Amino acid sequence: MSLAAARRRRNVSCGGGLEVGALDAPYPVDTRVATVRYVDRFGKAELLRHYPELLPRADLIRDPDIIDDGERLASVPGSSQDFVIASHFLEHCENPLATLRNFARVLKPAGHVLLAIPNTANPESWDHGRMLTDFAHVVRDDVEGPEVSREHHYWEWVTYAGKMTGAVANAEKAKLMAMRYSIHFHCWTAPTFMEFLSNAIARDNLAFEIVNQYENTYEISVVLKKPFAG
Repeated sequence: MSLAAARRRRNVSCGGGLEVGALDAPYPVDTRVATVRYVDRFGKAELLRHYPELLPRADLIRDPDIIDDGERLASVPGSSQDFVIASHFLEHCENPLATLRNFARVLKPAGHVLLAIPNTANPESWDHGRMLTDFAHVVRDDVEGPEVSREHHYWEWVTYAGKMTGAVANAEKAKLMAMRYSIHFHCWTAPTFMEFLSNAIARDNLAFEIVNQYENTYEISVVLKKPFAG
């Protein structure tokens, strides 16, 4: 089964909802039954300035309907969305625990969250070889603030994704940090991601049930549901 076909089978989008951080790869939805509003931290023109590598795919980028930090969704009212799609977004979140809390906040009862992340077990993954994110790490970032880990995350990114060392790596790290460039701050395999979600739900008493999971060589996808009573 192709990745696109597998994604269509896992599509839980119905009603009105959000996709955060879609950039040039918006998640496929059935527009006959779902209305999606796109959320990003910049408008399209600024996104292309920030990510010049996406210029050849500019036509695929949706101009966001909502300019907001996708980790916070501060402008989105509580209990207002039927679904939230976060496809290859959570690994870019400096505080994934706070992100999940905000997804739970904006969802209506019986609403769904679809999470898709890269599968770090894939030898071709940008993050392959990195230390996997453990739960104690994300708790520390949540309690003390993500800045306590930020420099190390950027170092990992230029080392593993950029294949850089020494002075070249240090210069690239400094440049990306000054830009607040959106890197993969966290990485998981399927077992560690499921452990992360279970621990997050228990720690923060999140109104989520894990209702579906899918993985292939390239990505891990999980569907969460907010119960009617929660």
